[in-house]
Amino acid sequence: MIVKLFYLPIMLNFLIGNYNSFFGKIKNIADLTNLEAITYSGYALMLSFIFLVDVAFFAFGYMLRRVF
Repeated sequence: MIVKLFYLPIMLNFLIGNYNSFFGKIKNIADLTNLEAITYSGYALMLSFIFLVDVAFFAFGYMLRRVF
């Protein structure tokens, strides 16, 4: 249980950081007009989305896991 008190805030911090990064990249892509710049920004957007989903999934799973 003490381990959860240590790692859970770290995981939630990463979750908030990835959330802000993902929506920041969406905002940056919305401001771009060059098709090539939008295409190359898509990779960073997809990677940020994967990190967001991964951290959210494991953070909430870690919170809801029972301790035996």
